[in-house]
Amino acid sequence: MKATAAKNWLGLALGALLLGGLLSLFLVSGRAPYLSRVFDDPQFVKRILVIHVNLTLEVWILGFFGALFLSLPGARAGSKTLLLAGLGVVLFVASGFLPGAEPILSNYIPVLNHPLFFTGIALFYASVALTLLDRRLLPVRQSPERSALPLPREAQLLLKTAGAIYLLGLVVFALAIAHTSREMAAPIYFEFIFWGGGHVFQFVNIAAMLAVWVILLDEVMGAPVPGQPVAWLICAMLLLPALAAVALTAGGTQGAAYYPGFMLLMRWATWPAIALLLIVAGRALFGAIGSGRLAPRRLYSAAFGGFFWSAVLILLGFALGALIGQSTTLIPAHYHATIGSVTVAFMAATYLLLERLGLAIPTPRLKRLAAWQPTIYGGGQLAFALGFAGAGLHGLERKAYGPEQAIRSVEQTIGLGVMGIGGMFAIAGGGLFLYIAARTYFQRAWTMPPAPPKSVNAHAAPGTTEPR
Repeated sequence: MKATAAKNWLGLALGALLLGGLLSLFLVSGRAPYLSRVFDDPQFVKRILVIHVNLTLEVWILGFFGALFLSLPGARAGSKTLLLAGLGVVLFVASGFLPGAEPILSNYIPVLNHPLFFTGIALFYASVALTLLDRRLLPVRQSPERSALPLPREAQLLLKTAGAIYLLGLVVFALAIAHTSREMAAPIYFEFIFWGGGHVFQFVNIAAMLAVWVILLDEVMGAPVPGQPVAWLICAMLLLPALAAVALTAGGTQGAAYYPGFMLLMRWATWPAIALLLIVAGRALFGAIGSGRLAPRRLYSAAFGGFFWSAVLILLGFALGALIGQSTTLIPAHYHATIGSVTVAFMAATYLLLERLGLAIPTPRLKRLAAWQPTIYGGGQLAFALGFAGAGLHGLERKAYGPEQAIRSVEQTIGLGVMGIGGMFAIAGGGLFLYIAARTYFQRAWTMPPAPPKSVNAHAAPGTTEPR
């Protein structure tokens, strides 16, 4: 039953990524030189952007996280909460096609200022919370029950930490709503209420990504990395900033500490845990390669590709984040790199998750494609982020689409061109991932039943189907 629930949550996550990927075609076209002239209504593109971001950042990441969490020993089935999540997604996606739904591009969680959107997104967040509200969320002792999937204990610990941080994030949202006046202009209001919780959700993403790194490294090396003592330290490094976020928000959203306090948390608290795991993993990998314990062919797998490109993109995201000074496309370059790092790791882990759910990739050709898919997606995201960053370093403003976008230099044009090419490769890599995942997830539907035997003619010779 738990494996079925995990499979269903994974299906929701994959469906969200598919729809979000299709919508991204509008977004890349709305930014690319010459193609952007096709879109004469920037509000339409912005509504699509809001839905795209919530599908690919919230539903995909939290849905995949939910599938992994339901694989833990002792976790509840989670099937009823999935229905609530699905209803929420349908509602907020439908709101994107309502002309009166005003897009508000607030940081971290952009919204459509319409009751249907808020109802849908609230139902989805509530469904994830109900899935995580489990007595085994943070057990000190290992549960005696069997896991729906064999996950390393270090990964289980990180997943439980991610769940605790998610619930703390909802507390931060509730405190922000309670402390913020609704009489503010809508863009300012939503910026205030999502600023704190949005930062906390980044720690959820990091904890879940690091759990997936542990799973991928275990698949590549056949041994747990980093070991439980280091895993406990990493969890503490992620949980403490989330607790600090609650204290920051309890002091009010318009206080002197709220806005800069979260910026300091993001600047100094996100990278230490990642850096620690990268150092430990790097030493383990190079040591295994040098001693001959790790066969080179293991480095050409989807598991290693997912880990490698995830690490490259998160390091790029940190570098770009350090360069941010003004509101330019350097900001979306930074978060596309960081979110891309989470996504490519989850993509590689999806193949393992499906296999452990009894749904192995069905053909050798698809297995070969799966080994290359993280590189296509990760390389595309790398070019996308670098192109966007280059345009931003030369002053291109963010949150401008179609006729709103003013390209003032050759450098901006080149940057957007690289962004467009990288975006298309990333979309191709995402499309390939979804094709492989769909073929694997629905492999019984894709498998043609054997043809019925031909009826034997009454006048045929014995042992033949042909008449004499």
